[in-house]
Amino acid sequence: MNNKALIQKVIDYTLIGVFFLFPLTLNISIASFKDETHPLLAVNFSISDLLIGLLLLIWMLKVIVYKQSHIIKYPPKEILFFVLIGLLSVINATSLSQWLKEFIQIVEYFVIFYLLIINNLASIEVRIIKNCLFIVTTLMLVIAFIQHILFKSDVYFVRGLFLNENVLGTFLSIVSPLIYTQLLGAKNIPTKIWMVGLLVLTCIVLLSGSAMWAILIALLVVSIIYSSKATLTYVAVVLLLGIAYTVIIPDKNKSAIKSFSSIYEQGKISDNYYLRLAMLAGSNKTEIFKKDLGDNKYFMVSSNFSVTQNKLDVPQGDLYKEFNNKVAIKNRYLEMQASMIMLSEYTPLGVGLGNFQDKIGMYYTGFPKVNTAEPEQHNEYLLIAATTGIMGLTAFLWIFISSCKNNWKRYIVNKQEVFYLGLLGSIISMSLEGFFSSLLSSSLLVPFILIICLSFTDFNHAKNTA
Repeated sequence: MNNKALIQKVIDYTLIGVFFLFPLTLNISIASFKDETHPLLAVNFSISDLLIGLLLLIWMLKVIVYKQSHIIKYPPKEILFFVLIGLLSVINATSLSQWLKEFIQIVEYFVIFYLLIINNLASIEVRIIKNCLFIVTTLMLVIAFIQHILFKSDVYFVRGLFLNENVLGTFLSIVSPLIYTQLLGAKNIPTKIWMVGLLVLTCIVLLSGSAMWAILIALLVVSIIYSSKATLTYVAVVLLLGIAYTVIIPDKNKSAIKSFSSIYEQGKISDNYYLRLAMLAGSNKTEIFKKDLGDNKYFMVSSNFSVTQNKLDVPQGDLYKEFNNKVAIKNRYLEMQASMIMLSEYTPLGVGLGNFQDKIGMYYTGFPKVNTAEPEQHNEYLLIAATTGIMGLTAFLWIFISSCKNNWKRYIVNKQEVFYLGLLGSIISMSLEGFFSSLLSSSLLVPFILIICLSFTDFNHAKNTA
């Protein structure tokens, strides 16, 4: 094997490693002992971030040494336009450090990671990429099942190796349509059994109400497109499982559906506020390193590597008890309203990437700001609109619309390739989940960009770039 082929193998198989390691994240923070839930500085990054940086250096070396700059393929105009608007959003940013942190992450995944995928994987078939996603999903589901059933974990900790159940739910909304279409198109019994097992485990461990509805709707759309027989079978199975669900599934699964279905706060406002504090403190609970900096501050490196945590230590307090007997709209909906008010003031380019949290508090017009929302519960579209303006939201929607259009065209041309239908289903599911959860969280950018990249790219080109 010559040096060029060896370098290519290293890049290809390290990229495969990225597809496996993305759920593992580290958190570096400087926080105050008085207010540990709002760090002075906090940076989340996944193990995949480090691998992407290393791969960039190796790939650039390969391009320079073998004079391959003329055959480099670039991300589509939709992606580049979104990155450009993110850059321009700095105009209104009051915190340049927060803007820079967010913009670097956008560039790392929407540009660098995208470039690495479409210019490499020469020796890797799409089938292997799919199987990587299925294997990672299997691992996450098995861990979440153990957390849910054996460890009897609080809802927040039924999460696989992600930060919480909301991130797990969003991940499952991305991959479930691919699993379903793999089941529809599978020719052998072992593959069908594997896919059925993944769907069953998803039903058991899914505690994010928004992801649950997003998946159900997306799979229905996929079934309708695939065939009338698949549609009837899907509807029958959902109805039968829906009846069984209310009998055999644990109470916390039912509570997740009930909670999502209501626009009003469940339980007492004060208790929900302190529960949120416990959730934030529970993120990255496994301490790797901690040092007291004096002046009531500390530096900490932590991770989400542990799978054994099962209980939240909820603090007690008297804050906001005056709201306990009042009917209140959930904070997620109040934040949506506040985001729209913010957008009306910063319409073209928003307040700047990363500046959302610093600004949103002043836009809760007419409502008390009692933040009871769980982590990662955001309307991604309004979050993007508030930080990058109408132009940023337009660019983001352009990516989704073009992805759907591409997958639809490819499936119509070759209906034997149900993978394209699965990609279409994933985009639909993500687009629905985006109304209630963060799609661009650090631990989900790998599968998100991978689905977008597969929607735009025919990987047969890779053989010509080896």
